[in-house]
Amino acid sequence: MKTDSEEETALLLVLRAEANGATEEPPNMEIVLDCSKAIEKGLEGWKVYMLRGKHLVKLGIFDAALKDFETVKVKKSEAFLKIIEDTKALQKEWEDKRHYEILGLEQTATKVEIIKSFRDLSMAFHPDRHRDKPEFLQEAFEEKYKKVVNAKLILVDEENRRNYDEELRHQKEYDQWERNGGQWYYQEPPRQQPVHWKQRRQYN
Repeated sequence: MKTDSEEETALLLVLRAEANGATEEPPNMEIVLDCSKAIEKGLEGWKVYMLRGKHLVKLGIFDAALKDFETVKVKKSEAFLKIIEDTKALQKEWEDKRHYEILGLEQTATKVEIIKSFRDLSMAFHPDRHRDKPEFLQEAFEEKYKKVVNAKLILVDEENRRNYDEELRHQKEYDQWERNGGQWYYQEPPRQQPVHWKQRRQYN
């Protein structure tokens, strides 16, 4: 059974989180932690989950955000369903990110730039920096860290990066094929017959 003191503390935590959330540049992690502490103390109103979920989205922790939204026991309005839809779209976008995008780099990035970006992101995502946070946050940052490590391992190795760039090139050509409605790109060669995309180089 919750004591009056625990309820008061939980309410204060939520009020502080709401106040921080109203600022232009809210400390998203502090808001998430305040809401989490309030929930641990038994304050489980829908506003707490919605507030935490919205700031989890800003932190790129989409699985946990969706769980919070699904916990909300309010009428599923069109606006509410749109929040869930947008969150799922952002989650897919993150999952589909290529190694360069994960590190925040262009495909032309140098090895030095790759290593620097990896170090910067490691400082943000490394599991050791989040041991004091709730378990669901530890797991989320560990997953992010794994993606960063994997991107770095592929891109700093010359052969792996060469193979990966080749995969990206093929994917780009396939995407172009899909955009053209399933028709391969071709150009008119010196003869009358259109040439298959794989043959076009001999006419350039």
